[in-house]
Amino acid sequence: WEDEYWKRVYKPLFINKLKPLYAVEGFDSLKEVFFQIECKVAKSYAVNSLAKKSSLSSELEKKLEDRAFSLEAISYALSFCYKIGALEDEHTLELRLRSTFRKGKGLLYAKAKWKSSVEGDLGALSFAEIKELEKQAALSLLEKKNPSGDLYQFLQRRGFRGQVIQEVLREKKG
Repeated sequence: WEDEYWKRVYKPLFINKLKPLYAVEGFDSLKEVFFQIECKVAKSYAVNSLAKKSSLSSELEKKLEDRAFSLEAISYALSFCYKIGALEDEHTLELRLRSTFRKGKGLLYAKAKWKSSVEGDLGALSFAEIKELEKQAALSLLEKKNPSGDLYQFLQRRGFRGQVIQEVLREKKG
């Protein structure tokens, strides 16, 4: 605008969508029309991204920020995704947690891996369910691998919590 960059956009997302800006007169109406276009593009990008891979809201927000969308457009896109049911953080976290346990990793590993997206909330699972799942994962890991040496360190290196390791070792001995 007046030989200055007003807004930088990610070209592949906005291609063929900026034509309405040519008919705009005045900077205020330009902002309004561009905001409408930006909201549509952000919504489309968010839905397409979720269709390819389920993400947590914090991960999707980061993707949208990386594409230089405004905060208002990001919040609009996230609210739309929540509204249509495409963004379910609790369910996604639960699935990821169960997958981590199946791979023989513990809760501490999962928290470290998703530290930016997990803020104390671990989905719809209760603490007792998480503890039981982690315990079963540790037992199955010990059956599969049958490690020699210190079993406590073996499980600790895989991200299992100390309390769970002690219970597993008690069960294994008794």
